[in-house]
Amino acid sequence: MIYSILAFIVLIGVIVFVHELGHYLAARSVGVTVEKFSIGMPPTIYNYQPKNSKTVFAIGALPLGGYVKMKGIFDESMDSGFTGADDELESKTPLQKIWVMSAGVIMNILLAFLVFVIIGTINGEPVVINDDTTIDYVVPNSPAFEGGLNEGDMVLSVNDTNVNTWEDFTAIIKQSPNTTLSMIIVRDGSEIQKSVTPLSSPDIASGRVDKLIGKLGVDKKREIRDLSLIESFQYGFNQTIWSTILMTTSLKMIFTGNVSRD
Repeated sequence: MIYSILAFIVLIGVIVFVHELGHYLAARSVGVTVEKFSIGMPPTIYNYQPKNSKTVFAIGALPLGGYVKMKGIFDESMDSGFTGADDELESKTPLQKIWVMSAGVIMNILLAFLVFVIIGTINGEPVVINDDTTIDYVVPNSPAFEGGLNEGDMVLSVNDTNVNTWEDFTAIIKQSPNTTLSMIIVRDGSEIQKSVTPLSSPDIASGRVDKLIGKLGVDKKREIRDLSLIESFQYGFNQTIWSTILMTTSLKMIFTGNVSRD
């Protein structure tokens, strides 16, 4: 339990550090003086100010969060504000302000990209071995299981539409949540008709959890394929886009009341 808590604190600390580092570097790049760089929230338990530096680097007692105090912005003691000096944030152009304020999120996205590239390089990517319409796995108690589908069945058609690849088959399933489908399958050399009704499920695979798709409970055998460096970067890019869409869509659903906040 204690290791899980410590791991969580370290993870949050890294994310916060990278986020605040983005604000810090962006502020410095446009000539804004950073008066304080804190990981953790007040009260402050450690301060360090390098020689000839205007920035105090601090660690706060509360490990969740952090902040960058820029010149010209009130801090928690309310002892400073905008005076019109050139090294204050409020003296900068609108584009420079946007750059400074958005740099934290940009750094977090770059961190996610780097992590996904490393994961892709080390772990590879699971890929379907054979793209035919043979069912390799049936999830117990799933719509496929309840509809009488077995591992080894080959799907010929769905609602009189021929399917030649696994992608063709799954595309129809995704488009048919809570819709009864008539399937023609081949089992032991004989054609059999089966009726199945895919469940309605959030589209997690695309990150669009606000969109409901059909889910049948079947899958193909997959193997891990090693990725080249270029493929690892492509994998990292795709996974970063996916996680960004998933996060923004989830937050949108929470704030618009389309999902429970619990």
